[in-house]
Amino acid sequence: LQDCCDAQSAGFDLGADCCQDTRSNTACTADIASVSCGPPGGKQCSYSNQCLADSAGYNSNQCCNAVPDGIFCTADFKPVECGSIPCVYSNQCQADAAGAT
Repeated sequence: LQDCCDAQSAGFDLGADCCQDTRSNTACTADIASVSCGPPGGKQCSYSNQCLADSAGYNSNQCCNAVPDGIFCTADFKPVECGSIPCVYSNQCQADAAGAT
């Protein structure tokens, strides 16, 4: 609870600015398959895997796969929408790398 108080006293709105930290109170594997969760156009919270996102109150219909580390795509900005959320990636290479297509 001290962390919440520190965040609020620093001027953060817990609902609008902060994501739930689920690393210490969840029985999830340490697998890294990053996801970004949240409403389209709204605050996005990143988690190392879907299990951690689930424990924060998200489900797989609210999360997009992140582009894995080590993937090299051009910097071309040609947005690609995938899925029902929708998930938006900067270009087709990133969408493919995230497994969204």
